[in-house]
Amino acid sequence: MRIAHHRYVVVAATAAAILALADIPAGAQTASAAAAALSSASADTTELAGLAESYLQQRADMLTTSPPTARAAIAHVRATRSMAARTQDDLVALAEKGKRYKEVDGGYTRA
Repeated sequence: MRIAHHRYVVVAATAAAILALADIPAGAQTASAAAAALSSASADTTELAGLAESYLQQRADMLTTSPPTARAAIAHVRATRSMAARTQDDLVALAEKGKRYKEVDGGYTRA
């Protein structure tokens, strides 16, 4: 019986310690720190949304009947060197697809 009681005490103590530690970060964070973290996350989200919107607009523009050059389009996309190379290849392929659309049914005049 002593061993069973000992296990019960160890499990209870461990559970209490875990619950106490789990509450420390939430209780230790002040309101101003939480507001700063939220503001930073909001700014990051806004910047990421702007980058995505710019990238998607460049892709859409490449499908029109008068697409910009791939070099001009890639200048508007902020990316690393390796991503820029892949993006340029992608934009060139989209321009070719736009030409095929133009041959088939007149293509798209704007995106």
